[in-house]
Order: sequence, then structure tokens, then C-alpha cells
Amino acid sequence: MGAAGAAAAAAGPVVAWPAVRDRSRRRFEATLPLAIESVAASLRSGASPEQAITEAAASCGGVAGDDLAAVALAVRRGAPMAVALARWADTRRSAAVELAVVALALGMETGGPQGRALDGVAATLRQRQ
Repeated sequence: MGAAGAAAAAAGPVVAWPAVRDRSRRRFEATLPLAIESVAASLRSGASPEQAITEAAASCGGVAGDDLAAVALAVRRGAPMAVALARWADTRRSAAVELAVVALALGMETGGPQGRALDGVAATLRQRQ
């Protein structure tokens, strides 16, 4: 193996890491609309935001489900829902998550129909894919 081959082999893991991270992010964002729709369905059926997020976490699985489970756990441990959602957005650093968090937080503040707002978010995210 020449010098160029050795340099490429050494750089391989460094170059591959962003590709793996991007693939993981795309996989997460592909499952997020389903998770958001699940939260919306629970809210429309009369569940509280915490219950809806807990139910969606259990039914969706994957990274989106894990994220929702972490939000629900933070709330159960005493964090206000708005704070738990903001932490999720800060941790995930995803425009898709931020959109979902804003829709949920706005609905909680105004008492508006959160389910319908989240359905709109999920539809928007699907169109972006």
C-alpha cells in the first residue's frame, strides 16, 4: 500500500463517521412523523400531553420512541412539560423536532387543538422527506 493508500485508510473512519451520523439522522427523521401522529391521536382521544407522549414512545419504538420516553420520564421526575420538550429540542438539534415542540408548547399555552396541529407538523415533515 502506497502513501496515498495509507492516508485514505487512516482517514476512512473519520470520513465514515459523518456518513453514519447523517444516515442515523435521516432514519430518525423518517420515523418522527409516525411518532408525532401517535401523540396527536392520543391527544385527540383525551389523553394529557404526558400520557400521549408516553403512549407514543411505547408504540413507536426506535430513536423517536426513545426520545419521547426520555421526555415523559423527565416530566414524571418533576420537570415541567415545556422544559422537557425544550431539552429534547436542544439535545436533538433537529428542525423537525423543534417544529413538533413548538406545536405542542403552543397548544399547551393557548389550549388549542394540539392533535390537529401535530397532524399538520407530521404532514409537513413527510413532505420534506
